[in-house]
Amino acid sequence: MYSFRKQRSRGHEGERILDALFGKFFEIRRASAAQQRQGIDRVMMGKVHKQTLHVEYKTDYTAVTSGNAFIELHCAGSPGWALTSQAQYIAYLVPDQHVYVVNVAKLRTQLTEWERRFEQRTITNRGYMATGLLVPLTCLAEISETVYAV
Repeated sequence: MYSFRKQRSRGHEGERILDALFGKFFEIRRASAAQQRQGIDRVMMGKVHKQTLHVEYKTDYTAVTSGNAFIELHCAGSPGWALTSQAQYIAYLVPDQHVYVVNVAKLRTQLTEWERRFEQRTITNRGYMATGLLVPLTCLAEISETVYAV
């Protein structure tokens, strides 16, 4: 059974893992409330190049066993993060395996093709439903800027 408290705790653990990984290369700050409403979790400034990036964090424990990323198209009757995030990058953590750093614009160019190729699934969370594509992690890796082993 779904537990909001457990999922939130897992999400926080994912944030800690991602902050530790990216903290090697970036100064990291949490996004403001307004930025969070735009799908941005972290604002990162490169320690060397000083470029500022807006990043959304995703942690997917189900992908550990399924081998698929859940690319959310709709959530609670509204467009999902794949369509609405204003972040430049998604950092998609599959715990104890990999972090996929995906350019959001590039991900969006794949959606039409992925909708033809991959299963769409609706999942029920506490109080809402989300619909997304089950994209093999190998395909996510193909469009990733970088893939880190964790």
